[in-house]
Amino acid sequence: LSHNSLSGGIPPSLAACFQLWQLKLDHNNLSGALRPELDALDSLRVLDVSFNRISGEIPLPLAGCKSLEVVGLGSNELAGELNGAIAKWQGLRYLSLAGNAFSGSIPDWIFSFPSLRTLDLSGNRFTGFIPDGDFNASPDFNDGRRGCSGGGG
Repeated sequence: LSHNSLSGGIPPSLAACFQLWQLKLDHNNLSGALRPELDALDSLRVLDVSFNRISGEIPLPLAGCKSLEVVGLGSNELAGELNGAIAKWQGLRYLSLAGNAFSGSIPDWIFSFPSLRTLDLSGNRFTGFIPDGDFNASPDFNDGRRGCSGGGG
């Protein structure tokens, strides 16, 4: 359903699609919060809601989506500090949180994903230091250094 003119919120009924592998709603005009009910999608590997008007925080119940490999949440109106829901997505290869209003410090666990190849945190309101971590990075790696204030640790 990418690249359409869809509006409104993400319907909670999508959580009934238990065997869904990909949910691509990017480049629409969707608004409202990410639905915590999406945690029922155990098989979901791709979640892309980038380039919409999704707001609020990443709901903690999304930690239940443990099969996620590709997550695109960039270019929305998401805010708050990064919470532990993301830390549960240990199969991540790609994570974009760019172009939102996330704030606070970048948590150490953000660099702990063994398969992560692309991380884009640019265009947020992060402060503090870039955590020292095992970057496990490829040339695609973008840790958002220009979006952080403060010195290296």
